[in-house]
Amino acid sequence: MSLVIGLSIGSEHLRAVGVGGGRVRWMLEAERAVEGDLAGEIVTLLRHATLPRWPRPMVAAAIGPAGSQTKRLTGLPAIADVATLRDVVREGAARFFLRNGVPLRVSGVRVAEPGVAWAAAIEVPIVEAVEAACRTLRLRVRLIAPSIVALALGLEDNECVEWRDGAISAEIAIAGRAVTATRRLSNVVDHENLADVRVPRVVDALRVLGDGGWRFADAYGATQLPSDEALALRTMSGDLDAGVSRRSVRLAAAALFIATVAALVAPGVSSAVRIRRTDRDFAALERRRVEADRAERDLARMDAALAEVSAFDATRRSPTLLLASLAHALPETTVLVTVRIDSAGATIALLAPRAAAALAAVDSMAQVTSPEIIGPVTKEVVGTRELERATMHLRFGAAAKRAS
Repeated sequence: MSLVIGLSIGSEHLRAVGVGGGRVRWMLEAERAVEGDLAGEIVTLLRHATLPRWPRPMVAAAIGPAGSQTKRLTGLPAIADVATLRDVVREGAARFFLRNGVPLRVSGVRVAEPGVAWAAAIEVPIVEAVEAACRTLRLRVRLIAPSIVALALGLEDNECVEWRDGAISAEIAIAGRAVTATRRLSNVVDHENLADVRVPRVVDALRVLGDGGWRFADAYGATQLPSDEALALRTMSGDLDAGVSRRSVRLAAAALFIATVAALVAPGVSSAVRIRRTDRDFAALERRRVEADRAERDLARMDAALAEVSAFDATRRSPTLLLASLAHALPETTVLVTVRIDSAGATIALLAPRAAAALAAVDSMAQVTSPEIIGPVTKEVVGTRELERATMHLRFGAAAKRAS
């Protein structure tokens, strides 16, 4: 269960309630010292409360009429953009709010109708005191709002009350759980006659505090205001949000450190990535170069092999052409018995009526040179004819080479 502390700050009093689970868990009250340290007084008051270590409570502060002003402003530009209208009010704060020599922090605006809007202003020293006290106690500031705004959620609806804060009082009309009219007055009523003032009716949650519960109506109402309440302040100063704990600050600082280191390291990391990518590209190119060299060597071997084949084919003699030439050159009465061909020439055995005539016929062939009879010439009878057997060796000439 998260706890929200409602803090009421008047010119003469400090009051606080702890609200959790829709119920008031505790209440505290103290008188303010004249010319006292407001931040220190808040710290002293809240240290009497039992506060959980985690999660740390949030503080919603209600500032009495002596330190805040809530006004219904008229004569504003009839513009629909709330942010622009807020800036207009802040720029003209001196015209809309009483300063009395004290700087003011102006809230946002709540548009009532075109040209009319509600706005609030809170004295800066009070705002800074709340922030300082919360920093000391490691509490989170949820919002800071005028008591007049907070009372709309601490009192019963349709109430018209006078809320006093030291020498200042405010008449307030509440309808629809919102302030519909207010008037700031100087308080001329004697404090001893406060019993004559009508006690306002409070919401159910405050009735458990008894007859004096109405005094805490603005403190309780502040805890019930939405976090986006237009008439409330949130982060007030350029310093860290008063509600940020030291642990959160350390986490934020660590995140900032990591982000800074990342920003410094990122260029080097990017360069390293580019270098690795370039190395991979060079490695891929080297592999391709090696593959290209291997392919080139293979092509060279293939070229050499094809050249050898071509050379062999160029020097190879065609048996068919040689036989055709022999058949054409030799007389019809000559018979080839055997033919052996090699790269240099051929050796043939034949039967012819006259071996010398056959040798002369072979010598007439353009494909051969220097034919000669090797071995003896013998006679053989074939049928009724007598023929000579001779073995001849012949060499191939240049004309015998077949074009590739």
